[in-house]
Amino acid sequence: MSLDKSSLLYLRNAMKLIYQSNERDWMGVYITRNNPLTFHHIRKKELGGHDQIENGALLTKASHALIHYLEEVNPDLYLMWNAIFTSINQTKKPISKEMYRLIENLKNETVRFISDTANQRTLKMIKKILK
Repeated sequence: MSLDKSSLLYLRNAMKLIYQSNERDWMGVYITRNNPLTFHHIRKKELGGHDQIENGALLTKASHALIHYLEEVNPDLYLMWNAIFTSINQTKKPISKEMYRLIENLKNETVRFISDTANQRTLKMIKKILK
C-alpha cells in the first residue's frame, strides 16, 4: 500500500526529529528553502519497498535527483549510498561524525566518477550539489 502525500510528509518530518536532519541531508548536502528534504525509498516501491522509516533516507531534492542519476550511470555507487542510508537507519540516532566521514569519502568518490564520465554541464551541476 502506498501512502498519500500528507502521510509521506508526516513520515519525513518524523524522520527529521529522529535523525535531527536540520542542516544537511544524508549525503551531506545543505538543506535550503529551494532545496528541501524529500523521502528517498532505499528499496524502491516497485521492488517491494514500503513507506516506512526503515526504508527511507532524507535527501534534498537535488541529492534525490543525483542518487537516481547514479542509479542509471553507476549502480555500484548507487548501492554504496543506499548501504550508508541503511546503516544510518539502523542506528535510529542522529548521524555521527564517523558516519559523516564515510559520507564525505563517498561524496569524493562520486565527484571523481562524475569528473571522469560526465559532460561539463553535468559536472558543474553535481559539484554544486555536493559542495
